[in-house]
Amino acid sequence: MAVPGDLTATLIVTEAYYKVGTPSPSSAQITRAEGYFLREIINKIWTWTDRFENPVRYKSLQTTNIQVTGVGRSRYSFATDLDDEISISFMTGSHADTATAGAATTITLAADEDASEDEIVGNYIFLTAGTGAAQLRQVSAYNTTTLVATVPTWTTNPSTDTTYRIISTITELEEDSLESLGVLGSSWSLGNPSCYAKTIEDGVLYYYLDRPADASTHGLYELYYADPNRVDLTSAVMTRIYNNWQEALTTGVAMKIAQDEDDNKYKSFKSEFEFAVQRLVAKELPHSAEFEGFTL
Repeated sequence: MAVPGDLTATLIVTEAYYKVGTPSPSSAQITRAEGYFLREIINKIWTWTDRFENPVRYKSLQTTNIQVTGVGRSRYSFATDLDDEISISFMTGSHADTATAGAATTITLAADEDASEDEIVGNYIFLTAGTGAAQLRQVSAYNTTTLVATVPTWTTNPSTDTTYRIISTITELEEDSLESLGVLGSSWSLGNPSCYAKTIEDGVLYYYLDRPADASTHGLYELYYADPNRVDLTSAVMTRIYNNWQEALTTGVAMKIAQDEDDNKYKSFKSEFEFAVQRLVAKELPHSAEFEGFTL
């Protein structure tokens, strides 16, 4: 079955010009529309609020970041494109070692790995250092004779320098305050954390764990909403924005073009844009959220 290709900024702004009545925009027009009009419309949608002035959260902006813990380390940076975190989870397990081989969809565990098939299949394997570090994959099959675990395709294949941990426990951390954690005055003890607290230091947002990890082979799994103004333009998040927000982006850019050209079609496009965003919000709200009405 043929699947439509992903949309791009150029395709969106070209279609917007077509809607306004310019079927063949110049390269200068496209560059300006991509660099200014499209970014402004994405920001308008991102900052949309309901009738109670609550910010709208979009499923397309949900993404993840995975970090490896450091021994005795309690402070961690958030992803550079973070808008707001949804959850932070601590990942651990009792089996950790160094791989002996890796391929596109497999990893061969250490020669002395004694984990059973039941302890591995269905759980996640986390690459903690070396080639392919910070990747997390769920194991679908494991051969206790060959020690080969089968997983979804790696982004970077593991190798003989890759260390791993079999994740058997994932604990969602509670959010607390720095005052409760007593960050600066605590006598730290190593172990598994149970909560975190956010702080801004020198203009950068960090979070502290209530207990520093006792090894550099545990994981932190961060689920968060991305800030579309800071998302990598080649990322999966930006591709989702272009694909899922197509109608609102196209009519929004057409609105900006008409406004810039003092075209009286501006008001019509403005109305189309507002209704397109309403439909988008209704579709994009996470299922667990309660929709509280639109504001225009």
